[in-house]
Amino acid sequence: MSPQMYQKLKKEIVERLLKHFEYVRVAIEAPEKRSYGDIDVLVCNPISPEICDAAGLSCALSAKLWRQTKGSDTVNLAFEWPEEEEGRVEFPDLPDSSPDSDTPSTNSPTMSTTKEVLFQVDVKICPSAKALDWTLFSLAHGDLWGVLGSIIRPYGLMHSQQLGLMIGIHEIAEFVGTVGGVGGIPKHLGRVLVTDDPSSTLGFLGLDSAQYWEPFESIDQMFDYAATCRFYTAWGRRERKEDQGAETGKEQSCTEGKSIETSCHRSRRQLAKRDIIQRWFTEYKPAHPAPASRSAALPTIPTSAGDPIPEAETETVAPATARELTALQAAKSFFGTSFTTRYNAAWHRTLLIFGTRHLWADIRQILTTKEGAKGDELGL
Repeated sequence: MSPQMYQKLKKEIVERLLKHFEYVRVAIEAPEKRSYGDIDVLVCNPISPEICDAAGLSCALSAKLWRQTKGSDTVNLAFEWPEEEEGRVEFPDLPDSSPDSDTPSTNSPTMSTTKEVLFQVDVKICPSAKALDWTLFSLAHGDLWGVLGSIIRPYGLMHSQQLGLMIGIHEIAEFVGTVGGVGGIPKHLGRVLVTDDPSSTLGFLGLDSAQYWEPFESIDQMFDYAATCRFYTAWGRRERKEDQGAETGKEQSCTEGKSIETSCHRSRRQLAKRDIIQRWFTEYKPAHPAPASRSAALPTIPTSAGDPIPEAETETVAPATARELTALQAAKSFFGTSFTTRYNAAWHRTLLIFGTRHLWADIRQILTTKEGAKGDELGL
């Protein structure tokens, strides 16, 4: 649908939903978007519990059809296209389940047999206003967080649409790398929450909050905004000058136990799918180096009190580790004792888990090396 039609239908759908939910929000659209396939809406705090049922929601909104994948918090609704408007498109028969999932879905009785002129609305029911705010923040501007994610990932920082801004526990990766024999690091054990508050996230990353909540006029304007992130470094400037060499980006990340090259490859896998991400990597970054005053390994990050982070502690640390320690020091200084306590608790908890796992691995090895002793006989 055209941008004009999208805005008109979005307004109508939001007005209908506001009769049944306390909060109804639509994320800021991506810049330069010329057409829309559907309307995505976030809601929470239903006025009546029956409205959270897919069939009940469909009936309340006068939708023609509905579908909900089992276990999903999103309801797909189909509405008749206004007869008086242009742009009516013939839709094919809707499948019984999501094309990207093998999970069966629950459909309205005629979902798989009806062929009509419809437009789709996806309603995501959030568990709380706080969860809605973070999801709204994460979805704003389309692929912006794909760009920001590629900037912060080498520093051990990760954005999760479900959880918040996370940071890796680099001490755990160091421990696992040293002792070995305990397997990989599950994500939930190797990371800790930095914050799930949008304003705090923007402040920590050095991004302007007021500008974030306004639409960008162009993709280049969005890129310019992303480049103001204090962790931004241009292509080939990830390392400190003395260790830089060729633009390989192969330094080891202690946070994830994987190389930065792997992180870059993960980001670049999106190239074929997302034109905006492709433009960021192939056009914008090579042409826009970070300011000379900004250190790739040791960015100056103001604390909540406005004081810079001391750099001396990381001068002798390898580049990748220095980046992660810089992000950790910055987070501890910016967010204070609440984050420091949470990080240390997660670190010691995970260290205990892996220490215990390593201890049992040693015991198993000692016992099973004795003549005649078998692991299954020992119950190990």
